[in-house]
Amino acid sequence: TRQKDSLSEKFRSKIDQLEKAIYQKDEDSRKQLEDFRTVLKKNTTLSKKVADLEKEKIKLATELSSKSDRLSILRNNNKKLEGRSEEIRNKVEEISNIQENFRILQLEN
Repeated sequence: TRQKDSLSEKFRSKIDQLEKAIYQKDEDSRKQLEDFRTVLKKNTTLSKKVADLEKEKIKLATELSSKSDRLSILRNNNKKLEGRSEEIRNKVEEISNIQENFRILQLEN
């Protein structure tokens, strides 16, 4: 009976060890699953942020293009105004010369 008790004790000990190992594996698996879920949530969040940033990028690119077009128009208008300013300066100089000539003619008469 002592051998049986000793054998039974060994079996019980072995069964306890196996149960602990199974429990530990279950815990490890649960932890891995929890970690996976956490990573999946973070990945989903990051994917949403990337999508939002892509939308913002498109919006900003459109805005930049629009402002670039507007800047081109303003530059062209500025060149036209510079040309008109030169024309006006020339006309003012012509008028001044005519006035000066007229004044000289009045003095001579």
